[in-house]
Amino acid sequence: MRIKAVGRPEEGPLSARGDLIRLLESDRATTELRRRIEPDAGDEAVRQQNGLDMLAGRLPGTDLMLGMSRRLFGACRALAYAERRVVARIREERPKYLRGLPREVQPAEGAFARLPDRQMSDRAYEERITEVQEYMREVREEQRDDQLRSVREGFNMGGSRSWMHLIDLAPPLALPDEEEGFLEAATSDTYLALEAEALDLDVEVN
Repeated sequence: MRIKAVGRPEEGPLSARGDLIRLLESDRATTELRRRIEPDAGDEAVRQQNGLDMLAGRLPGTDLMLGMSRRLFGACRALAYAERRVVARIREERPKYLRGLPREVQPAEGAFARLPDRQMSDRAYEERITEVQEYMREVREEQRDDQLRSVREGFNMGGSRSWMHLIDLAPPLALPDEEEGFLEAATSDTYLALEAEALDLDVEVN
């Protein structure tokens, strides 16, 4: 994972239309920010220059790199915690739903429950999965307001914390040569990069 320095959107008529996606190759704010930041600097230096510090990583086996802001990361983490609470409630209230299902369906406190030696039939398996999914939908609906509140709080909290506070490490800033050869785009909270060689730019589009 690397920190990608992205310039903040410039104020103007277009900014009133919402958080538009920007192509960073032609984004003056990003170009100037990256020129000012030292290669060995970290995410704090980006924030000190009023820039956006996106945590980005390559998707294995693809030509894509995806990233997100600290506040979007905080929102996603809050949602993940909320989902764990849903599973914990189902485990407590309806333990029979999870008994005999594959371990990826029933994570518990960071450890996977052991599968029983005897597997259920395909029909019973599908019926149990359907029951679990239906009950999970009911629980999520009951907890929707709490989940939305948690996600909003996570979003706001993420914006006020550093990456060290969020993920317990300080990712390095992407070096200039790591950004060459990529076509980049970003909003205020999302980052996307694609290797230019993955596109056949000589093909005419009808």
